[in-house]
Amino acid sequence: MKFARAAALLAAISVVVPFGVPAAAAPIPGVSGLDVAITRVSEKTPVYIVSEQQHQSGQGAPGSNFIQCIDFRVLSRKAVSAVRFTIHFRDTFNNEHFIDVSNNASWNLDRKGSFGSGQVVRANYDPNVTYINDGNQSCWVVPATFSDTGRNNVTKMSIETTQVAFTDGTVWRVGQSFDQAFQPNGTTERIPLNVSQRWLSQGHAPVELTASGTGYDFGGDPQQCVSFRNVSQQVVSSVDFDVAYVDSAGNRLVQRSVGHVGTFTPPVLIEDKCRNVNLGNADTMRRIARAEIMVRHVAFNDGTQWNGGEAFTRVYGNNGDRLASPLFVAASNAPVPLAPNGLPFTGGTPPPVQVFGPGGNPVAPGQRYGAIAVDRTATFAAVATDRDSPGNAAADAVDKCNNQSGGNTCAVKLTFTTSDHCGAIAIRPMQGTPVGFVSTGASQREAESNAITKAGTTDTSILASGCNSP
Repeated sequence: MKFARAAALLAAISVVVPFGVPAAAAPIPGVSGLDVAITRVSEKTPVYIVSEQQHQSGQGAPGSNFIQCIDFRVLSRKAVSAVRFTIHFRDTFNNEHFIDVSNNASWNLDRKGSFGSGQVVRANYDPNVTYINDGNQSCWVVPATFSDTGRNNVTKMSIETTQVAFTDGTVWRVGQSFDQAFQPNGTTERIPLNVSQRWLSQGHAPVELTASGTGYDFGGDPQQCVSFRNVSQQVVSSVDFDVAYVDSAGNRLVQRSVGHVGTFTPPVLIEDKCRNVNLGNADTMRRIARAEIMVRHVAFNDGTQWNGGEAFTRVYGNNGDRLASPLFVAASNAPVPLAPNGLPFTGGTPPPVQVFGPGGNPVAPGQRYGAIAVDRTATFAAVATDRDSPGNAAADAVDKCNNQSGGNTCAVKLTFTTSDHCGAIAIRPMQGTPVGFVSTGASQREAESNAITKAGTTDTSILASGCNSP
C-alpha cells in the first residue's frame, strides 16, 4: 500500500555499496551512531546479491530502523520459490551482536515468489511504500536497536544468502552444492579449461608445489591456483611462480607470472592461493592443454633471496616431515620428481600431472580424508575433502567455516575416509536449539539419507555434505 508522507520523509537518504569494492565505514541513513563497513559474503550460492542499498526509514519511531533493499540474480538451473538473506552485525573484534531482541539472533530477510533461472529481481525502492516484511518485496525494515550493546560498538555489517528454496521442494543451505546455470555477471557460457598441470622446479626450489589448478573464480574470470610448502629453514615472505600455458604439442601460448606475499613458515602447507590470469582470447584459451609451473623467485624474511636454478638447503620433505639432516641441493633447473619420502630423486622423468577429483580438489595418493566443520549456532558449515591426513582435513574445514562465520566459532563434527567416501550432517531444532546428526555413506545421497534417518523426524534438513574422490 502507498501512503502520502511529509516532505521530510520523502527526501529519503540512500547508500549504495558497489559490488566487489570493500566499503569503508559509513553511517546507516537516518540511524544516529550506527557507522558500519558493509560487505557481502562471496560464497557460492544459487541466489547472488547483485547490489544492496540502505535507505532512511519513515516507519516507526525516528531513527529506530532503516530500510534494507537487495537486488539479486538466480544462478541455479532450477527456479527459486523463496530466498533468505541474513544480516550480521559485528564489532571490531568480529564478535557478533544481535538486533533481533526476541531471540538474540541475526536478522533474516525472507523473499517469496517465483524466480526463474537467470532472472534478475530488482528492489525498486519507493519512499511512498510501506514495507511490512511479508516476503513479497525486496526491501525490508531492519530494526537498529541492539539487545546486547550500543550502536557505537558495532562497526561491521555483512549480508549473505543463507537459504534458498527451489520450486521442486528442495532447499539449499550455505556450503552445499547446486546446479549452476549462470555466472554472477549473467553470462551463461565459459570456455572449458581442461588444463593439466606440470611442475618444472620440483626438487630444486625452497618452495615446493603440492597442488595446482587452472579454472575460473566465482565472478567468471580465469585464475591460477597453487598450494605449496616452504621446505627450507627460513620463513618466506614472498614467492613468484612463472606459468607457461602450452597446447597439446607443447607450443607456448601464454606466459604469466603469479606472485604471493605473506608469512610462509616452514613446513606449513599453504593451500589454494589463487590469482586471476589473462589467458588471451577465446581461440587461445581453447588451445591451452597444460600449465607448466616453475618457482622463479623466493624472498625470505631476513632479506635474502633465492632465484630459479640456484642452490639451497632443504630441511623438510614435501610431506612436511623434518629430514634427519639438512640436504644441500645443488644449482639446477632440471625438473626432478620426488620419491615417496618427499626427497628428490634422479631419473630424468618430468613430474607427473596433478590429478583432481570431481570437486576440484587435488587427489592425494592412497588413503584420503574429508571433514565437516560447523559453527556453534549450526548456521555455518564447510567441507574439506581429498586431504592427505585427518588433521589437514579438519584444519581446512575449520578454516573455511571460520571464514564464513567471521570468527573462531567452528569445530569439526565429522571426519570420513576413502572407504567411508562421503559424510553428511543433518540438523533439526530441539527446543529452539539446532542439534546435529552425522553419518557417512558410499554416496552423497546415501550419507545424507543416513544422517536424516538418525535424526528421526520430518523437521530435519541437511546442513552440509561432501565426498572424497573415488
